[in-house]
Amino acid sequence: MKIRLLILILVVSLGIACSSDDDAATQENLEDPVNAFVFDGILFDMQTLWIFDENTQSDEPSKIGFNFFNKTTAQMTSGEDLDDITAIYFALTDDVIKAVTYTNAVDYEFFVEGTISEGSYSRGDAILNYQVTAEQAVAIEVVINRITASEISLDFSFTRNDDEVIYGNYSGTYLNLND
Repeated sequence: MKIRLLILILVVSLGIACSSDDDAATQENLEDPVNAFVFDGILFDMQTLWIFDENTQSDEPSKIGFNFFNKTTAQMTSGEDLDDITAIYFALTDDVIKAVTYTNAVDYEFFVEGTISEGSYSRGDAILNYQVTAEQAVAIEVVINRITASEISLDFSFTRNDDEVIYGNYSGTYLNLND
């Protein structure tokens, strides 16, 4: 009898712990993701941002690349094998990144389920790619809300030509690969 009572208490507490509040929090994250992006109703985490200016020879406007990963820099450079890598790359054209709205990215690629195995990176499945007609964006918006020498806050939205919208946010530190 005591065992049944303990099992009942355990089942009820698990039911409460897995209540619909968890679903509400997930839904809230889908509507307003933080350090993540949403594609096809799935939330993808972003932990790391690397930024680099592709033209350091002059002050002329050039591509400034943004690389986001769901892994840390330490993980990405550890030499260890990794699975389930999510990687985003897009390039904005400017002399320096400013807190403004950009409506064009000259290059962009979003990949999920990538791997690093024996030091070799495999991108995984493309969900957005400027080089593949079926995966191109018809509308792009990147809003730099705030930027300092080591931190950035930005929102982005890429609408694919099949009307699927990929949108997200990143607020945190970044690694400047030009330093």
